[in-house]
Amino acid sequence: MIRYVAFGIVIDDLVFEDGRQVLGVLGGGGPQAAFGMRLWGEGVGLVAAVGADWPVAHRAQLEAAGIDLRGVLTGPWPTLRAWQIYGSAGERRHVWRVAPGRDRPDWSRCLALAPSDYRAARGYHLGLHAEATDLGLVRQLRAYGGYVSLELFRPAPQPLDAGALRALACAPDILSLTLEEAQSLYASKAPLSSEKTGLCADLVRRLHQAGARMVALRLGPEGALVSGGRTGRAWHIPAFPTTVVDPTGADNAFSGAFLVGIVKTGDPLTAGLWGSVAASLIIERVGLPGRIDAALRLEARRRVQALRPHVRTVQI
Repeated sequence: MIRYVAFGIVIDDLVFEDGRQVLGVLGGGGPQAAFGMRLWGEGVGLVAAVGADWPVAHRAQLEAAGIDLRGVLTGPWPTLRAWQIYGSAGERRHVWRVAPGRDRPDWSRCLALAPSDYRAARGYHLGLHAEATDLGLVRQLRAYGGYVSLELFRPAPQPLDAGALRALACAPDILSLTLEEAQSLYASKAPLSSEKTGLCADLVRRLHQAGARMVALRLGPEGALVSGGRTGRAWHIPAFPTTVVDPTGADNAFSGAFLVGIVKTGDPLTAGLWGSVAASLIIERVGLPGRIDAALRLEARRRVQALRPHVRTVQI
């Protein structure tokens, strides 16, 4: 039985700051979000459209992690593929090699063709552009009765007007975004506070004022600021200290784990800890960690306990 669903598969070709290249890596956000879900939950499925060129090894990685692939549709189109190019300041540039087009079914169509238990899940995670005017899939998923987590693909190219901002903030149950993405939604780029904690708190508060139910403001190596509702409180969750081999997919893993934490506990603090730990496990290697067994879950719980004393409450 499917309880959690992630969307999207892309073949990633990675170019790191030092010039190293790793080609043909399983990516696209969906597999990494599914890993975060599977680390803390059971019954995880993936929805995507791939071609006959999708590597058998990628399917094997996902199956080894216990991720259900009945929602992955194979057809007469090439699998999406992109360069992920990292700069000296850690910034990433996404360049399509095989871009989305009208020749392939969208996620809504893929979900419609998936087994019925995919449409009865307890939680869904997907990504969209901030400027997307069609939030129909998000509303459709909420109508199924599960929690919906929405992650932004990139900063908005221009600020959103009040109506578009409210539509975006209100559409999902969880809005997951980076500091840069959050700032891009607003016309004023001037700091709302003189220091970063205050800036982040101000942005989270403004997103709640726009209608967001829960917010996960992801801060990379500085962790995340998470909030659930208009309580006037948020929690700063630190990043788990570890060696970064490949940061690709950390945000997706965080978001998938955060969703499962909300579904299972209803507690943004616990969900944030689960997300931080999932991200830490992703960045320690290129690609997915592989089999999710008792030893990996034991290590995940150990990391949660190590992080918990360092959580800070922040007024918003």
